[in-house]
Amino acid sequence: MIKILNTIEMWVVEDENGNINFAMPVDAPILSREQMEKLVRKEPPSPQAKSKEWTDEEVKGYLNQKYTDEWMDTLAYYTVLMSHQEKVKKDVLIKEMGELVRKIYDFRKLTGVLASVTRGTVKHGKERLDWRDSEESAQYFSLNDKYRTAITNALHEIKPF
Repeated sequence: MIKILNTIEMWVVEDENGNINFAMPVDAPILSREQMEKLVRKEPPSPQAKSKEWTDEEVKGYLNQKYTDEWMDTLAYYTVLMSHQEKVKKDVLIKEMGELVRKIYDFRKLTGVLASVTRGTVKHGKERLDWRDSEESAQYFSLNDKYRTAITNALHEIKPF
């Protein structure tokens, strides 16, 4: 079936309820039936795909690793989040991180830290230690409450600042 999605003519595969399972621009290269089936097939996620919980020792080991400038920025991120019981607005987070590491911070620098945090949790196959939310273009950050105590204990022991 061909439909117009976002002003682009698309090939669309829908399920019996009309939900779109797959969409591809009409002018995209033609795929074989086997290639299309691979793209459309819905396989259950593997058991390894589910993120695992961190132990207190794993949190401490993760935070107490490489002391490079980049990692100090990551420790500043967790330290600022630890110092707030409630969620922190992006601008406040950037300002307080800059004060901790005595650097000029901006959103671009924070984006690098967030990418590092995401890579670290994915690499370990673990849940996120932080939490992020967007409300009307203002972003908010906080620690994952499940790990607040472990992070606080680890940072007090490590004493990065």
